[in-house]
Amino acid sequence: MPSGDRRDELLDAAEQVLSRGGPQALTLQAVADEAGVSKGGLLYHFASKSELVRGLVERLVEDTNNNYARWDDGEPGSYTRAYIASTTHHLTAADADRVLRRWSVILAASTEPEMQGPIAEAFEAWMWPEPAVDRYPERAQIARLAADGLWWNAMFVNAFRDPELNKRISAALVDYAEGRDHPEA
Repeated sequence: MPSGDRRDELLDAAEQVLSRGGPQALTLQAVADEAGVSKGGLLYHFASKSELVRGLVERLVEDTNNNYARWDDGEPGSYTRAYIASTTHHLTAADADRVLRRWSVILAASTEPEMQGPIAEAFEAWMWPEPAVDRYPERAQIARLAADGLWWNAMFVNAFRDPELNKRISAALVDYAEGRDHPEA
């Protein structure tokens, strides 16, 4: 098996440990046990817990950026539509549990002081895109924040994973962001 695949399997195992037990459960031994490898096998890929968390954060940021790019159609307001589509689509996709687990990484990053900067930079970029990408910037910001709220709540409230409800909420957020909910906007 290629090294990159093994590395992803180890990161998946770390996410499983995090999603079940929170940041306090994330130990190198727990991840090794989850992945079915020796602690030495884990240390070959990640020399410390900090390196493991760094790998989790880097993968989260890369995957999130790729998701946004995938949904971005290049039209005015496309970033916010991509943000909302990416967020809401993954709540109802077949891999929703895996995708939601990725956000447990943020909890782990909060326990590693050197990771708070990279995660903050990523959120800064996601929440504050380049100026003039949206016709109504404040509305777009509110819609992105609401999409994040939907995401966080879907981790605990299964109703928010319902495809039809999700589709309606997503459409309402886009309409709000683009001023279509209010004729005077």
